[in-house]
Amino acid sequence: MKLKEYLQQEYSPTSINSYELMINRYILAMGDKAEKGTYTDVLDYIGLLREQNLHPKSLRNNLFAIKIYYRYLVVRKTQRPPLQIFIPERPNKPGHPSRKPLPQRNIRRTLRKPPKQKPGQSEQG
Repeated sequence: MKLKEYLQQEYSPTSINSYELMINRYILAMGDKAEKGTYTDVLDYIGLLREQNLHPKSLRNNLFAIKIYYRYLVVRKTQRPPLQIFIPERPNKPGHPSRKPLPQRNIRRTLRKPPKQKPGQSEQG
């Protein structure tokens, strides 16, 4: 399954273009390290985006797109994602308590869940 197909199964047409663009930028920036990226690699990439003065919501969207990419790789069974990645619900709001990362077993359980089916779509596509 190609990345675009995975995105089409999971997200709205408007979101697909944005996520695909952010994922492709991540892959371009990471090069050969993208598929086997570590937690530190992801943090380094987000650090690069911060240096470009991206708005906190844009940083959050990029991190979410990277998570989508690693979920896609799990579906393709080519990579175990860097675990312990989490997104604060509202990182740009002062006083919002930061969430603790989920234990690895909870993340693995979540990633093993089958993708959502669109209404009227059979399991085979």
